[in-house]
Amino acid sequence: MTDLSVRFMGNELRNPLLLAPAMYNTFVGWFPKFAHKIAKAGWAGIVAKNIVTEDVRVGFCSEPALWTTQSTTPVGKKMKESMALVNAGPDVEFYSEKKLDDPAEEIWRIDKERMKKGIEKAHQEGLVVIGNLSPTGPENAARIAKLYEECGYDGLEFNTSCPMIHELGMGAFAVGVYTEKIQEIVKAIKEVTSLPLMVKLSPHTLSVPDTARAVARAGADAISAINTVLSIIGIDVETGYPISRSADGGFSSPCGYSGPPVKPIGLRVVWEIARSVKIPVSGIGGIHDWKSTVEYMMVGATTVQLATAPMFRGLGVAREILDGMTEFMKRKGYESVYDFIGISVSRIVPVGVATFTSAKPAVAVVDTEKCIGCRRCEIVCDDNNSSAIKVVDGKAVVDDTLCLGCGLCSCVCPVDCISYKPITMQKKIEIMKNFHRQGEG
Repeated sequence: MTDLSVRFMGNELRNPLLLAPAMYNTFVGWFPKFAHKIAKAGWAGIVAKNIVTEDVRVGFCSEPALWTTQSTTPVGKKMKESMALVNAGPDVEFYSEKKLDDPAEEIWRIDKERMKKGIEKAHQEGLVVIGNLSPTGPENAARIAKLYEECGYDGLEFNTSCPMIHELGMGAFAVGVYTEKIQEIVKAIKEVTSLPLMVKLSPHTLSVPDTARAVARAGADAISAINTVLSIIGIDVETGYPISRSADGGFSSPCGYSGPPVKPIGLRVVWEIARSVKIPVSGIGGIHDWKSTVEYMMVGATTVQLATAPMFRGLGVAREILDGMTEFMKRKGYESVYDFIGISVSRIVPVGVATFTSAKPAVAVVDTEKCIGCRRCEIVCDDNNSSAIKVVDGKAVVDDTLCLGCGLCSCVCPVDCISYKPITMQKKIEIMKNFHRQGEG
C-alpha cells in the first residue's frame, strides 16, 4: 500500500499538496465558501493569503491583475499554462477591528472573529492552514504572527520574496535580498509565537545557500521556495504597449512570472536549500502534474505548493496529481514518499571544476523503430554543428566519426528516439580532429 502522508512543520498532512496563496480561495475570509471544495479535491492544506494591517496602506491593483501569453514558437503550447501577476495579485484582506474610512478597503476588511471562523471551517474539513505574512519589519511581523496564533492557524509562512512590493517595505527587494533583515524578522516572530515558521525565499536571492543557512540559524522551522520571477511577460507588437496593461490602458510594470517555465529555476533553488540545511523544504514553482511534484520531492522538498495549475485547470488538479503519484509509487515499489524524498540531492554537484573533469564524452544513438524521419535533427546539426546526422530512407543515421555529443538533436526530436552512448577520450579526440578538418574547408 502506498503512503502519501508527510509530517511537515509539526503537522500531519495526508499528502504533500498545499494550495499556495494566490486567488480568493486562499483568503481566510472566504474559507467558508471554498474549504469543503478544496478538501474534497484532495488538497492536504492551504497556505492562506497574507492579510495587511490597517497601518499599512497597499492600495489596490489595476485590473485585470493576471495575464498569460503564448509563444509562437513550435514549443509554444508548453508555455501557455503560465502567467504574470502585478502587485500582490487579486486584492488583499485588510485586518482591522474597526470600520475603515475608505469604502474600497472596508469591503475587504476582516476582523479576528471572521478569521477564526474561516480557520475553524478549514479544520472541520481536515485541512492544515499555514498563514502567509508579508511584514514591513519586525514589529509588524510580530503583530501579525500573534494575530494568526490567536485565530488558530497551524503555522506561519514569512514571505520575504514577492518581487513587486518593495516600495511598501515588503518582499524580495526590500527584505528578501538582505539576510540580516530576514534574520531580524524571523527572530521577532519566534519571540512572540510558538507556531512553526517557514520562510519563503526569492529566486532573486544572491546566494541561496547562505540565505538558507542564515534562516535556519535564526530559528526557522522550514523554508519554501520559490516565489514568482520578476519579468515582462510580453509586448503587443501591434500597439507597442505591454501585454500586462490595465483595462483602461494605463501604464504597466514588470510582473511576477509563474507556471511551468519557472520550474527549472525552482528545482535548482530547492536543491540548493536541501543540500545546505537540515530543516524541511516546501517546493514551489511550475508544478503542474505528478511528475513535476515528484521531481521537486526528489531534490529535497517534503511538501509542494501549487497556484498556477489550479488557477488554469481548477482544484481537481490535486486529484490528478495524487492518482499519478500513487501509480508511480506502485510501479517503482515505493511504499512511502520518504522512499524518494531527496534521492537526487547528492547526484547533483555545484557548477565547477568537478562538473567538467568528471564528464565523459558520448555520441548520439537513434532508435530507428521510433524515428519518424522528420529531419529536425538533421537540420539543426547541419546548421549548427558537424553535420553528423542525416535522414536516409526515412530514418536518422548518426555518423559517429563526426558526432560531437552536444545533445541538440535529442532536444529537438519530437518522439524522443535519440539517446547517447559513452565513448573513450581517444575516440573524442579523433572526432574533434575530423570536425576541425571540416572547418578548414
